[in-house]
Amino acid sequence: MDVDFFLFEAIHGAAGKNTVLDWVGIFFATYALYAFLAAVFVWAVSARVYLKKRLTIFLIASVAAFLSRFILTEIIRMILPRERPYIFFALEPLIREPFLRSSSFPSGHASF
Repeated sequence: MDVDFFLFEAIHGAAGKNTVLDWVGIFFATYALYAFLAAVFVWAVSARVYLKKRLTIFLIASVAAFLSRFILTEIIRMILPRERPYIFFALEPLIREPFLRSSSFPSGHASF
């Protein structure tokens, strides 16, 4: 069995069967990146001794994440377009967001 199809079926098949698992999936898809950035920012400003160094690291990491997610990922998506699985398999999407019409490869979450 194709790995893509196997993973898609495992995730899509589990949707709606466990409230906690659904909440975890929605949290990671929607809010985890912001929570991670907030946690790293709090880490950067929490130590007064290394404040300048930590803020520099935070800024460099933020710029790298931005370039990776919004520049490189979009260039690759233009070169190698790939339909999202729910479109490919003609299924109803689990979440409704306007960006879900974009190409699915590479993952914006993973590249961030």
